[in-house]
Amino acid sequence: MATKTAFVASALPARFLLDNWHKLNVSQIICGSESLKQGFQFLNDKFPEVTILSLPIARKERIGFLLAEVKKSKLSMVIFHECCWLELDIAILKVQPVVEYYPCVTLNSWKKLTPDELSFFPLLLRALVKKNKEILKLLYWSLSLKNNFNFYEVVGDNEGDVNFQTALKESRVESLIKSYKSLDDKYLSKKLRSEKGSKTIVLILATDVVENREQIRIFHLIANVCKKYEYTILIKDHPNPNFRLNFCGVGKIISPLIPIEVFDEPYFMKVGLFSTSLSFDPENSISIANLFSPMQKNFEDRKKHLLSIPGGEKIKFIENLDEFDTILCSSLKNNE
Repeated sequence: MATKTAFVASALPARFLLDNWHKLNVSQIICGSESLKQGFQFLNDKFPEVTILSLPIARKERIGFLLAEVKKSKLSMVIFHECCWLELDIAILKVQPVVEYYPCVTLNSWKKLTPDELSFFPLLLRALVKKNKEILKLLYWSLSLKNNFNFYEVVGDNEGDVNFQTALKESRVESLIKSYKSLDDKYLSKKLRSEKGSKTIVLILATDVVENREQIRIFHLIANVCKKYEYTILIKDHPNPNFRLNFCGVGKIISPLIPIEVFDEPYFMKVGLFSTSLSFDPENSISIANLFSPMQKNFEDRKKHLLSIPGGEKIKFIENLDEFDTILCSSLKNNE
């Protein structure tokens, strides 16, 4: 019996899978990590028949596992990742299954490297001057993968840091069915539960291109405004333990594993820095990016990425705490 598998590398497709489950006709989900598998257990609650698996930890086992699963889904498989899942992309190239592709973000804000920038000697010189292992990795990729992949330069979390990511060339997949429905639906979708006059604020946390202590300081100021008007604060940290801000001592912590798009408790607003979750129901999203002074060097790139997602332009980038104060105060008056 043929298997139709959806491969997920992040929590971004969660709401799309929930809303389109029967149309997609998926029987199995393979998650890029164990923590991601736990985050997608909400689908098991809704659809007990689905099998949810995570990748093996060992690289050799992981490669073999992905190759076998892609072969099982050769007649039809679903992907959402735009980049950064090299092992799965290589398996797709080898098997050439029918691929349904629903991108969840865009790469418009990332710097796509040109053929000249990927030339051997310029890259080697750059690696020697910068003493950067990431550039050596890019050099290896450019020699072995450039016919099938594009390469992007991405701002790292620390100032001056850069990372490089791979993106499979769509033309190299023989049968690719691409749809922007996930992107379009993301900002049109609304919270699972709405409640007029809700006095709950969700803080969306993650490490980013700013020192943790600076983020925590700003979030404490946001929390103080919430307390002033007796709003309940929920703390939602990043699902990946490596990117958690670990902000504590304020509010109630909710599971970092559950995607905010399928969170079923009513809330008024969500507040974060550059989380892509802010592009979900963006009219009810606030970014604290403009509260940092001086503006961090890499903020502009991160902001461009968020704005490049459909609906991103509707996110409110508050300029000061008084603006946030006014939003909460006005909501209370409107619901009296």
